Amino acid sequence: MKKGKRRNRLLAGLMAWAMIMVLLPRSAMAATDPLTTTDAVDGLAVSVDYSTEKIYLQKNSSTDYTVRCDSSNGYYPFSFSMIMSSRTLVDGRPAVSDGGSFSWAYDETTGQESATTPYGLVTLPVGSASTVTVTTAGGGTVTFHCAAPNGGTSASGSNVFAYLPAPGQFTNEGVTAGGWGDVYDSTGTLKNNTTTGVSLGFFGGYVVYKFTDPVANASTNPYGADFIVYGNAFWGNCEPGCVQVSQDGSTWYDIAGSKYYDSDTVHNATITYTNPNVTEDAGITAAGANLGTLAAVSYSLNGTPGTITTNSFHNHSWFPLNANYFSGRYGNTALDQVSALPFASRTTSSGVTGTLTLTGTELGAISTSDTAGFGFGYCDVHPNKTLGGNTAYNPYQSFSSSSDYNTKAANTSGGDPIDISWAVDSDGMPKYLSSI
Repeated sequence: MKKGKRRNRLLAGLMAWAMIMVLLPRSAMAATDPLTTTDAVDGLAVSVDYSTEKIYLQKNSSTDYTVRCDSSNGYYPFSFSMIMSSRTLVDGRPAVSDGGSFSWAYDETTGQESATTPYGLVTLPVGSASTVTVTTAGGGTVTFHCAAPNGGTSASGSNVFAYLPAPGQFTNEGVTAGGWGDVYDSTGTLKNNTTTGVSLGFFGGYVVYKFTDPVANASTNPYGADFIVYGNAFWGNCEPGCVQVSQDGSTWYDIAGSKYYDSDTVHNATITYTNPNVTEDAGITAAGANLGTLAAVSYSLNGTPGTITTNSFHNHSWFPLNANYFSGRYGNTALDQVSALPFASRTTSSGVTGTLTLTGTELGAISTSDTAGFGFGYCDVHPNKTLGGNTAYNPYQSFSSSSDYNTKAANTSGGDPIDISWAVDSDGMPKYLSSI
């Protein structure tokens, strides 16, 4: 998922929380009392979790079972929990065929797999059916047949694939200290699904999330919402970003929000920024060590020139410096990913960025104070209710005031629910994607 296409007012230093929660498809009930525990073999019984994971068993024989999942849309998990009645009755670890795996639960003290915990995680192979075989200490076996995984993931399956702020007041700020200009926290850990935010800067700044498993486009989710993007907006102060999604990381589709077809919305708007001090940039070699000199940044937006107005409260370079964003850190490669993304490019001079070109959806004559004027399909617009929650409100509602929003979004997670079905191709035509 790509986030961070900014709107026409081009306010510098806009922030967005680096947090996304994927909504798993709502399940249909399989049975009043679904089977969750096998018959005992050599004293060992194996269980799955129906109440939380909606996984249940179909008994073929006392030693052979099929793992089922309650879902009316074909969803089948990529991983699920398996619980043993006693760890001492298990010989080794369960075996998962076709490249799948099993790991015992981790001991939080040692950070290693526990030697005593009686439960663990089955991870299924992508793209094929498989079997899980549990061998007892007495030599017996119990076999579980699993279908090929299909759709759905959790927030824990996401990771930051790319990050690059456009020029702005928070760009370069707090780098190596977990500030708004850094995608790493102060320990060098990527800000993935945390309450610490990142700034996307001026128009075109982006953060891209890659999911370990596909995110399903599930019509059975409440209101069709497949994931929620959380920002730091509050009522009367929204900083709208546009969202794109992809299935392969190379072809991207706009999420057509409520303003997508407005006459003053510009699709594929292109902005080119010019580095105001290439020589200084080239001389800065350590991330966060020197944030450069404050200087006006000029740009050309769809052929119209302009200049980002700076302020002395953020007295450093507003242009993304090479050492901070285009160089690898903490053992990772550079996260700009400009060479891999079709909506970003740059020219270099003296080994650093000379010009930076970003493409995105430019929203028209709107005000960031007009929360009520936004509909659906944008991030960092509506206030959070339960940060990191997975309960979507009806995104098609209109909200007239903060109190109206609080009433209508009560008992939900707030933020901005997104439906993958809103994806459109380059001609603005709906593009049905079964997953992203």
